[in-house]
Amino acid sequence: MAAREIPRLALNFDDLRMVESIVTAYLAYLRHFMARNSATHRHGQIGVLYDLQTRLRAARLSGNQEVELLLSLDELSALRDAVRGFIMLLRRTIAPSRSRDETIADLEKLCRELQRMLVLQAR
Repeated sequence: MAAREIPRLALNFDDLRMVESIVTAYLAYLRHFMARNSATHRHGQIGVLYDLQTRLRAARLSGNQEVELLLSLDELSALRDAVRGFIMLLRRTIAPSRSRDETIADLEKLCRELQRMLVLQAR
């Protein structure tokens, strides 16, 4: 069996800020959601996202213009879910516009890349 490559997500500084903001917003949503529901699978995801948020913040504060994050399968899955949740939130709260639609298209592209990485790791 061939060794699997560790999933790597390459981000420029602006993308890094965006992903950090998405994770932060999704964590706020999950905390609110958890206060009303008891979905135990979300508890584990919150911990994974907190750890990822810490890593994203450290990468941003490093001042590097480009970073490459090594991601575990749990992080990939949690990040994909966070991006999906953020897309859903954008569709619900922001009036349709060219800017919103372009942002959603970019986020859907990121989501597809995260899903591709998950599928490759599952093989």
